Formats: sequence, C-alpha cells, structure tokens
Amino acid sequence: MAENILPQGARMPQEAIINESGAPPMPTDEFNRTLKPQFDANRKATITTEQPSAPVAKQDSALIGFMSKVSNFWNTISSTSGDIDEVTKQNINKEISALKKEGQKLMPMKNKADDVFTKALLPSVLSYEGGYTNNPRDAGNYLKKDKTGPVIGTNKGISADALAKHLGRTPTVADMQNISDTTVNKIYKTEYYDKYKIKEVPSKLQELVFNAVVNSGNHGIKTLQNLLGLPEDGSIGPDTIKALKESKVTKQQYKDALLNRYRTFEGWKDFGNGWTDRFSSIAKTTDTV
Repeated sequence: MAENILPQGARMPQEAIINESGAPPMPTDEFNRTLKPQFDANRKATITTEQPSAPVAKQDSALIGFMSKVSNFWNTISSTSGDIDEVTKQNINKEISALKKEGQKLMPMKNKADDVFTKALLPSVLSYEGGYTNNPRDAGNYLKKDKTGPVIGTNKGISADALAKHLGRTPTVADMQNISDTTVNKIYKTEYYDKYKIKEVPSKLQELVFNAVVNSGNHGIKTLQNLLGLPEDGSIGPDTIKALKESKVTKQQYKDALLNRYRTFEGWKDFGNGWTDRFSSIAKTTDTV
C-alpha cells in the first residue's frame, strides 16, 4: 500500500470516486493523522501464529472489515488531487468520525487480554516478588539453573537467565540491580504471559498459573496438563486449549497439585513455606480477571 503520495494538505476533486461504503474518501493528511495509526495497530493485532478460536475469528473479521474501509479510502485518494467543496468536506469529516468510533470499539476487543496482564496478573506477581536478592540457595540467581556460573541475583522476580535472554548477553550484577520497570514488564509479558499462552487459560485460573510459570517455568503448565489427563509437555497447544474449555478444574485443585509437585523440588526445604503461602493466598482470592 503506497503512503504519502499526495502532498501535505492535498484534497480530492469534487467528482472523486465514491467507495463501496457510499462515503467519500478522505484527504491524505487527515488519514495519516486520525486513522492510519488505528489502521496499523489493528493490522498488527490480527497477526497470529495460532488457529484462532471462534470469538477471535469473529473479532479478526470485524478488524479486517474495518481495515478494508480504511484501505478503500486510501487507495482512492492515492490517485486523486485537487479541491473539494464545503459539503464534501463535511461528509468526509462525518465519515472520519464514524471510522474513528468504529476503530475505538474494535481495539478493546483485541487488547482485553493485554489489559488483564497489565491490570491484574502483573501486579499480582510483583506483589509477591521483592527487590534485588543474591541468595546462593536460589537457582534463579545463577546464570544457569544448575547453579553454575556467576551469581547475578534476581530483582522483582526476574531471574538471571531471563535477563540474559532479554539482553542477548551475560548480565552484570549492576544490570540486575538497576533493571527498569519497562524491562521487567517486557520480560514478564514476552517470556511468561505470551510464551505460556496464559490468555488461553480459564480466567479463574490465570492468576495462579501465571504466578506458577513465573515461579517454576513450564511446571506451571505441566501441573495443569496432569489435572486435565494430558501428556505433560509443558506447553499449551491445541489439545490443551480444547481440554481447558471443557475443564472444571478449580483453584484449590490446581493449588494442591502444584504444591505437591513443588514438594519434590530441591528448594522445598528452603522455600516451601513461602511457596505454600503464596499459592494458598492466590487460591483464596476472588477472581480478578
């Protein structure tokens, strides 16, 4: 799709072609200022590597329809120039307002999962994770989980290996001590929420499962799969998603199964009480997502 073909401020001729929606196209500068950001955001939001569920497919269809309208406007004005009268200007402004409202209604549909992460799940994890620590008994403080290599420490729950992956290099102690909130949020979103597809987990279990994968990686998913009677591969794929939709697993069941698994961990002696308090507390909470 071509961009910025018309000079800034250029207008369509009065006899410009009307698009399929029956509305006149908009001027280039107005498109760039008001609708192009929405168009680009919606286009990115529809990109997915999974087969969408029925509700997601419906949302994507609506987004595609919206983008088609914007594209029709853009394609028309890309080959036109000249002036328009006041009546046509008014019609263009009305159509712009209508499209802006349509786009604003669609975006929350795609961003609801991100809102859950930002407003509920991330605050939950951070409420249980402290500042910088360098406990040599905690494998997360080491660059390698087998407790070899330097002790980098953890900060706000971010392990040394997670920060290393994010930075693309071995982090220093100073890197960990001075980790920014932006970096913390990105790591939690990419390496835990997105990686383990927490949005596919039933809302009542999301806080527990998200805290579990932050705390123990794919053991959080394996615990869930065990309760569902599925092979424990530690990743949420089509079979797990299907089973989750039909599942009646409760918070208490998940919490009990998770802690039973944790009892087999080397760190249970040192951290078992803290893990028990954390997940017992979450299991008692009212659903927030």
